[in-house]
Parts: sequence; C-alpha cells; structure tokens
Amino acid sequence: MSSERTEYRAKGTSMLFWAMMLILSLLLLALISDLQVSLVWSVSLCILLIGLAAYRLRLFQSKAAELIMKGSTLAVYDYETQRRNLILLLGLTFAAFLIPLLLASFLGASLWLGSIIGVTDGWIGQLFVYNIYLRMWEKRNHGTIYSLQVWEGSKVTHSGLSFEREGEKIE
Repeated sequence: MSSERTEYRAKGTSMLFWAMMLILSLLLLALISDLQVSLVWSVSLCILLIGLAAYRLRLFQSKAAELIMKGSTLAVYDYETQRRNLILLLGLTFAAFLIPLLLASFLGASLWLGSIIGVTDGWIGQLFVYNIYLRMWEKRNHGTIYSLQVWEGSKVTHSGLSFEREGEKIE
C-alpha cells in the first residue's frame, strides 16, 4: 500500500487570482451602475456564498477534532458514489451553461447579468472564505492540512485528510 499527499488548501497565487476576479466584477458593477443588476447580484452572491461556505465549513469542522487527535481522517473510497457525483457535477455544469441562455429570453438583461455575475462571484467568494478559514485553522493549530489518498495497486482504497504539526514528519 502506498499513499499520496497534496496540500489541501489553495496556494497564495490562487487566492490572489480569486481576489482579483472579485475586484474586477465589482468594477464591472460600478461601471454598469444599474440598481437592478446590483440587487440581483447581491442576492445571488449571498445565497451561494453563505450556502456553500456554510456547507463546506460544517463538513470540515466535523473532521477537525479527529484530525487534531489522530493526525488523519480516512474513509473507504467508494467508486459508485464518485461515479454518481461525477454525473451530478456534469449535469450541473451543463445546466450552468444552458440555464443562463434560457433565462436570457425570459428575463431582462439586467436581471440576467446580475444573476450570472452574482453566481460566479458567490462561487469564487466561497472558495476564498473556505481557504481563509483553512489558513487560520492551520495557523491556530500550528500545522498543515493535506489531502490524502491510500492506493493499493492501481486503485484508491481510502481518501481523506491528514494533519501534520510543525516539526513532525508523517510517513
């Protein structure tokens, strides 16, 4: 059995890119200066940002105590669940491209534009918030979180997270 570890949280360059994307969309909204666009943007941003960030933070917090105590949290890798998740993700991606095109004919341009920018910014915002939380958690607990996969031959058998405190070496 072998294992593969990668750093779990996003790198600083990704965080900088996300921040720049959020700033650019705020500048776009300022240039448009339409109250309806701004209102739809803020509603869709808040719904996505709060919903996704709360979900991801709750999932991580449920594993945090085990990470600190044991140093890792592993679960059996379920290929059937991963296949269902992939199909769901592909369906949602298809819908994300198709729904805006359908909405363009029913909604006015300002509502459509506000919702598109708001959903995009909500997604970027939750990534940003989640990774800031992970950085603070690592700093508070004096270590680094890694994504961990255990391999048996050419198949993943377990996946999860591992936590390495500063000065410790996990092998």
